Parts: sequence; structure tokens; C-alpha cells
Amino acid sequence: MNCWAILGIERTSDTTLIRKAYKQKLLVHHPEDDPAGYQTVRAAYTAAMNEAKRAARSAHANNDANPYAPADTEAETAEDADVGADRLSDFINRLEDASEQDEAYEGEARPVVQRRYFAAETQDKIQAVNDFMTRLMRLYNDHNQRNDLEAWKELLNDDVLWDLQSKSVIKDRMLQFFSQQHNLNDDIWKLIEAHTALFDTITKNSNKYPARFVDTYALATQKIAVSGSRKQDAVSKSTIIKTPDVSWWKYCFYMPISWIILAIIGSFIVIPIYLLTVFIRIVLFVKMRNWKIIMREYTFTYSNSWGIRSHFKYIDILKVVQKHNIVIVYLKRKRIRIKADRVEHINYLLAKMSRYGTTDGNAINMRESVSR
Repeated sequence: MNCWAILGIERTSDTTLIRKAYKQKLLVHHPEDDPAGYQTVRAAYTAAMNEAKRAARSAHANNDANPYAPADTEAETAEDADVGADRLSDFINRLEDASEQDEAYEGEARPVVQRRYFAAETQDKIQAVNDFMTRLMRLYNDHNQRNDLEAWKELLNDDVLWDLQSKSVIKDRMLQFFSQQHNLNDDIWKLIEAHTALFDTITKNSNKYPARFVDTYALATQKIAVSGSRKQDAVSKSTIIKTPDVSWWKYCFYMPISWIILAIIGSFIVIPIYLLTVFIRIVLFVKMRNWKIIMREYTFTYSNSWGIRSHFKYIDILKVVQKHNIVIVYLKRKRIRIKADRVEHINYLLAKMSRYGTTDGNAINMRESVSR
């Protein structure tokens, strides 16, 4: 296998150039779309990096005039120790290459060397993941750089995210961290999603993470309309909080039998009173018909008695209080009162909103919404 031909570059000891070539090839041979091609590119990348490192070590050894001379200082002693370690690592790499070419080799040294090599490689990956998470947490906790897009770009362009195993571990640790602390602007969330695709993991395990974090991330990274447009999530009848349907004719024009008798007898006051009653009931019916709450996955729409709509996110809710048969939903600049005994699906509403806070007696205390 000619690793350089597969990567499309000339033989070099420049590891940065090799990484760039590897990244370009991954755009063509994605692990999910072309597993075989990815394995070939990955093997070529590993071989090229090993060869470049061996070349660098060899050059370092050739430039050392007398590597076996006694050290005069502590610094020279440490340097010689590093050179010795490099030579030993070089020897192990050459031994591995030789063992792969010699299919008839059945000695006991090969599995021992492989175990040591892969153990060292695993340790390097763990260290790289820990370093990445340390940088991420330091960046988040720095209030001056927390919403600095360029700083996040530099972090997310780290080579560790090109290793699938390391990336999987990093995604899990990022979700653990952000589920507790998620005060970032939308541009940062979109950048994180572009590099890590966290949303797929979140949707598969949405109950595992706090609802407020799930909604914050989804609203920032997905095209979810908050306004009343046709792009809103589909809703079912069970997610609409409203008064039960009634017959408009029966509700507005219903006339008690006693009124009918009085009208037949000829009471002149019955007809005006009846007409006034019909007008009032028509107004009430219109108000009753228009009032409703339409609940969606991340947002809900509130229509008042006159049909005027307001659109909210669940993360905008501050508190939900239930007093006797009245449920009051407190938002940032609005309050919604619901007569629980006169509407349908009120339990669905309370169950949905309780995911965003903790129950305290008859109140659901919501954490303050994340500032955007």
C-alpha cells in the first residue's frame, strides 16, 4: 500500500501537511457513506504519520554528534533520555512493520509489542480527550471569550475530533457538561452542531437530558418556527387545550320551554329579552371558540378570547401555579389563566410543563430562562 499515493501528496515528514491531506480525503470517503474507503484512508494516514515520525527521529539522531557522551547537566540527561525513548519507540515501530510483512512469524514478542503499542495509543487518545475538554471548560468559564466565535472555531478544529473513537467520547462529555451549563448564543450552538452533530444524540436520548437544555439547543440549531407559520410542528387533538366543542345553534339560540309558553301567550317583554340573550351567548361562544393553547414539541401558541395569538417557547415559562380549579402560567411579560374544570387535556399541559421545573406544593417552579 502506497500511503502517499492514497493521500495524494509527496513523501514528507511534515505532519501538518499529512493531517490536511487526511481531512481532505475524509470529505470524499465519509465513514458512514464509504466505510471501506475510510478504512483505506485511515490506514494510509496512520502509515504516513508513523513514517514521518520515524524520519523526524532519524534526523534528530543523525544531528546528535555523540549521543552516548555523559551528560554534563540535568537538562542534557533528560534530553538523552528522550532520545533513548524515541529510539526504543522507533525500534518497536520497525518491529511491527516487519512482523506484518512476515506472515509466517509466530513468535511471542509480536502480541506483546502490539499490546504495548495499542496501550500507548489508547493512553494518548485519553490524554487528547482530556486536554480538549479542559480547553472547552476553560473557554466556557471565561466570560470574555465565552461567546467568541473565533475562539470556538479554533477549539473545534482540533485534530482530536477527526478520530471517531475520541469524538464519540468527547460528544458524551460535552453533553454532560452543556446539560448543566448552556448559556451560549445561537451562533456558538450552530458551530458546535456543525462539528459534532450533537442533536442526533440528544433526540435519541431526550429524556436523559434536562428539557430546558434540549429545547435551548434545538431552537438554536434547528429550523423551528416560533411564530404562527405553516412550518410549525404538527399537532394532534390531544395537544390542544381548549373548551369542549358544543353545538353553536344549541348554545346561542337555545330557548327554555317557559319562554316559549310566554311568547305564545303574548308577553311583549319576552322577545327583546330573548334577542338580547342570543346576542350575549353569541359573543360568549366566539370567545369560547377562539380561546385555546396549541402545544408543540418546543413551542406553544396561546389564543386569547378574541382570537389574538401569541407564540412562546417553553423555556420562557417562569412558573406554573395551580389554585383550586385555576391554573396560572407565568411568562416573562404575560400571565395565562386557565379554568381547569372547563377545558380538555389540562393534565397534558401540566405534565408537559412540569418537565421544565420542580414541583413545590401546587406550584411548578421553573428555573430562570437562559439569557440569549
